[in-house]
Amino acid sequence: TKTTMARDTYASAIGLLPARPLMVVVVILMAFSLCATVCGFGTDTTTCKSPVTLADVSNPTTVISSCTEANLRTAVAQGGIITFNCGTTTITVSSQLVVSTTVNTVIDGGGKITLSGGGATRILALNTSNYEATTPKLTVQNLAFTGGASISSGNNDISSGGGAIYRLGGALDVISCDFTSNQCTNSGADVAGGAIFSTGVSPTRVSASQFSRNTGSNGGAIGNLGNTFEIYNSLLTQNTASGTGGNPGNGGNGGAISCDGRGVDTVVCGCTIQNNDFNAFGGALFRVGYTTDDTVDISYTWIDNNVNAGTSGFTCLYLQGMTFTLSVVTISNCQSPGNGGLFIGPGSDFTLDHVTVYNNKVTSLGGGIGIDSSATGLIYRSTIASNTAAFNSGINGGTSNNVRIQESIVANNIETNGYLAINCGTALDNGGGNYQWPTTRPQGGSDLESVCSADVSFGDPMLGTSLEYLEFATVPTLSVGNSTQASSGANTKLDTVPSHHPDSSAHRPSTFLWPLLV
Repeated sequence: TKTTMARDTYASAIGLLPARPLMVVVVILMAFSLCATVCGFGTDTTTCKSPVTLADVSNPTTVISSCTEANLRTAVAQGGIITFNCGTTTITVSSQLVVSTTVNTVIDGGGKITLSGGGATRILALNTSNYEATTPKLTVQNLAFTGGASISSGNNDISSGGGAIYRLGGALDVISCDFTSNQCTNSGADVAGGAIFSTGVSPTRVSASQFSRNTGSNGGAIGNLGNTFEIYNSLLTQNTASGTGGNPGNGGNGGAISCDGRGVDTVVCGCTIQNNDFNAFGGALFRVGYTTDDTVDISYTWIDNNVNAGTSGFTCLYLQGMTFTLSVVTISNCQSPGNGGLFIGPGSDFTLDHVTVYNNKVTSLGGGIGIDSSATGLIYRSTIASNTAAFNSGINGGTSNNVRIQESIVANNIETNGYLAINCGTALDNGGGNYQWPTTRPQGGSDLESVCSADVSFGDPMLGTSLEYLEFATVPTLSVGNSTQASSGANTKLDTVPSHHPDSSAHRPSTFLWPLLV
């Protein structure tokens, strides 16, 4: 194919250019990028096609025409398909709505219904009292959830997770919903899910939804335990993991999402995870696995400006003890005490394919990526640039025996020490075609910079100082029920996130130069 031919030709050209003059390097890179665009190589507009589709509600069990709490409570207890015919309205509940545990339930708000806990109670609960129960399924779609609250006086009562929705057993699908200002218990090692807590053996699936300003000890928006978790084409912003100390400790993991479980998969596709706060580990996503049979697949996703302003904990994306792949992902502008963009924990086997790690900042080591010495993996056609740390500002850790870097750029990272390694602390296994910049350390005079791999070529890739060259796969700005009013106001970060229809085509986030050849 044209793409394969371009890759092969490009790789050959790179192989002929170890340590050529800078201008030749830049011209070659620009020529192939231009060719990719003109010839159509780099214009693949693949977006995430969610397997989670709206449930058919054409034959409802209950149509609620008088939208009172009592009528909704009766319908939810009965189960089946529930729709509404009462215009745009908010239904505030005085205690949680208990979902039927004997039949599947679908609640479809038609884009007009907001369910509120009034800041005093959880909104919805599916509780089979049996973790192993595979049924029934709860589906919520075209709804807004706000003001849900599940607060326990006990610090680590996991049943107090899920301010808007709590699920134990059965299965859960969430489609085209908006979760705003929900909260669960704010401290505890295992309490999770400011908006949703979901546990059991059947999957949790989320599609085309928005989570903003939700708060919980872990998983400011979503906490998931012991089952496969999938999220597509969704926005998670301004959520907070409010605990401290991690686990063991009192939480604070996963500013947006926390996941735990053995033998289960995690999928994140087409999402923006931005402006979330956390106090321990994983500002966007915290995922701990237990064997390489556990898998994580993150693709076409932008992880940006997730912040830990404290003095302990680290990283925007924390992945440990599993097999995982990041493909066409950008991690940018995150801040924490250490390993700012991505931490690859012990026991991990990973692939980074067309990943940009840009402008993340830490006060200690590993501004871009931190890699545990036991992790194995490949960094391929990726860009690690303009990250700041005391030293090892691009990549901290990894070994030449376990981690290969191939056709990648590690450049313009900033070390505040001035005398130690800027880009990489360890030379990784050389897959060929790697570029690095600069050649010397800021305060080291003629001290040569440590190499990121053997036979790396030094040259300024001219990346610029911003992300303007990237095109991000973005997510819908939803208008469900009264959620537009609830999510607007003084905080403009949420309102300025770019959006597109969840099922429309979107350009991939292009990591500079090489990732255009996709």
